Amino acid sequence: MSTSLRRTGVSVLSSFALLACVVGVSAASVPAPQRVAVSGTPGNGCGNPVLATDAAGWSTVPGDDGSRVATTAHIVAGHELVVHPAEARTLVHAPDRAVPGAGSWDLTVDLRSTADSAARLEATWFDADDTALGRARGQWVTVRGGERYTRVGDRFLAPEHAVRAEIAVAVDQAGPAPFAVTMCSYRPVEPAPVPVVVGTVDHPAPPVTTPPTTAAPTTTAPTTTPPVPTTSPVAPTTTPATPTPSPTPPVTTTPVTTTPVTTPPVTTPPTTTPPTTTPPVTTPPTTTPPTHGPDDPGVRPVPLTAAERYGWGTPLPASDEFDRPGAPDPAKWVQAGECWPGHTGNGRRCASRTTVENGVLVETGLANGDTGWLASTHGTQYGRWEMRVRSLQTGSGASPYHPVLIVWPDSENWPADGEYDFLENSSPGAACAEAWLHYPHPTLPVQQEFARETDCGAPLSEWHTIAFEWTPEHVRGFLDGEQWFSFSGGAGPGGRAPIQAMPSGHLTIQLDNYDDAGRGNAPARLEVDWVRMYAV
Repeated sequence: MSTSLRRTGVSVLSSFALLACVVGVSAASVPAPQRVAVSGTPGNGCGNPVLATDAAGWSTVPGDDGSRVATTAHIVAGHELVVHPAEARTLVHAPDRAVPGAGSWDLTVDLRSTADSAARLEATWFDADDTALGRARGQWVTVRGGERYTRVGDRFLAPEHAVRAEIAVAVDQAGPAPFAVTMCSYRPVEPAPVPVVVGTVDHPAPPVTTPPTTAAPTTTAPTTTPPVPTTSPVAPTTTPATPTPSPTPPVTTTPVTTTPVTTPPVTTPPTTTPPTTTPPVTTPPTTTPPTHGPDDPGVRPVPLTAAERYGWGTPLPASDEFDRPGAPDPAKWVQAGECWPGHTGNGRRCASRTTVENGVLVETGLANGDTGWLASTHGTQYGRWEMRVRSLQTGSGASPYHPVLIVWPDSENWPADGEYDFLENSSPGAACAEAWLHYPHPTLPVQQEFARETDCGAPLSEWHTIAFEWTPEHVRGFLDGEQWFSFSGGAGPGGRAPIQAMPSGHLTIQLDNYDDAGRGNAPARLEVDWVRMYAV
């Protein structure tokens, strides 16, 4: 099953002409490539990493032209997929990968471009029924225009029940310019990875000796298998060409050479074991840190939550994992009565429509207009909130419910103290996230900012993490750990205060009835796996 992939166009600037390296040149005319993939085929989970005989599994989006071309510029691969994009921002499909359920994966490709670019990997996860479980996006990596390859990659967490991942490479340029990809590598992460040695070893270190354990020690000769480099993160020097959230620093490459260990003789002449193609077992020096093994590319992980990615710390006691079945914890939440008037008088908000089932908070909207509502008891000026949520329409009807996550003023004084609807969609399971951020101002009409996700992944009927940050400087939204809106200031005439100037507020979780015409509601559910709150 293929997943629709959206592209966002940006203003087209001048681009370099196609370099000779992309269409194939002699080895003498190509500068030495970055050593980003000295090895990688043994144990590699990518089905067609170097396009050895064909381009199976690799493809471009409609409108782009892609072809398999021979290359002498890569240290391992003899072929690459050369792409002539129609737009400045595009995607390339790499081979799919089967996955055995939850677990972490290091996913990388090697990419070069004729123009300065930014690139990242994206993984869309599917279950056994081929239903999308969600999409994860890696960090942006800066790719300098020229003949050298840059490793683009990240660490991704496969959700529970995932059996397959569709892998794509997103490329962002100032204007459409040819680029090439090759050497995909998909590797599962071991539970306890060995720390990476950061730095370059230009020459082997002197042999490190250990006392023999037998009367006739032997010398282990170095292996004939070439060393495998690892990567270590370094800070980027440029940012993506299109407006994107501030990225986590990208990864580039630093070669590391593995030094064999020699055991010398003591009293008798040593015997020598001839070189073989099987790597020897070595004893690392006790004075140096251990290095990564050959199957660990050392790519730094990027979490799927904003709290992990940006270091928000320990959740506050007001957070809730919803482990207690039945009614929500009254120490943490305020329920609606049985029942209150609904949104703008439409239908009713009823406590019985909000329950905790199997570790998940569920708000249910019925066809008759009865629905759920919940408010946190934790009020604050400034804070951070993150939630794992999804919304689903479960029946037919003329008017869909609106799932809404809000920071509402503690004063109940609206619009004077503002309102932050950091997720508000006009129907459950919408394709893209939307938000409405209201300025504090004394009288109507409402003055607000609108945000809509532009690089939409799995629909909101799938699980996503939604986060909101409110500080003295700004309000920001995050989707699956990635920032997607930010607003600051904006004070204006008529007493309008800066958008972040709400005196204090609290979280509300709402499945609102917008059936002003009385046409009948389409039944729906809003589900929340957990809510975590953090201090600023």
